[in-house]
Amino acid sequence: MANYYLAQCYWRDNLSEFEGIFKDTDDVIEEEDDNVFFYGMSKEAMDKDIADKGEDSMLDFVIVSYEKIEPENTYDVHFNDDTSSNNLGFTTSLEHCLDYIEMHNGSSNSYFGDYKGGTVSVVCNETGQTITEIKIN
Repeated sequence: MANYYLAQCYWRDNLSEFEGIFKDTDDVIEEEDDNVFFYGMSKEAMDKDIADKGEDSMLDFVIVSYEKIEPENTYDVHFNDDTSSNNLGFTTSLEHCLDYIEMHNGSSNSYFGDYKGGTVSVVCNETGQTITEIKIN
C-alpha cells in the first residue's frame, strides 16, 4: 500500500516555498493521484533530504518538513479570528481546499472579508487534524 505525505518545500533556483503531496510509490492511479506532486520518494529519502538540506539531491527542490496524510480523507476550510470561527462544510480533497484558499485569500468572497487578519485553515474531516493554517490577507 502506498503512503502519502504533505511536504513543505522550496525551489532551489528562487527559494520560493510551496507544499506538495508526495507518494512513496511510482504507480499512478488517475482518479486517486491527480493531486500528487511527486511519485516514488520514500520516507527514508525525504528524511535524508531534510537532514542534509538537499545538498546530495539532484532534484530542483528541497524538502523542509513533511507529515503523513491519508488521501481518502476529506477536508474542509475553517476561518478563525480572536472572536469567532466558521467553516464552509466542504467534504472535498486537500488540493481543492488549497486551491480555494489560494483563489480567494485577499478577496471579500465567502468568509475571507469577515476574517481579514485572522486565519484560514484546512482541516481533515475524519481526524480533526489541521493540515495548514494561513493568514488571511
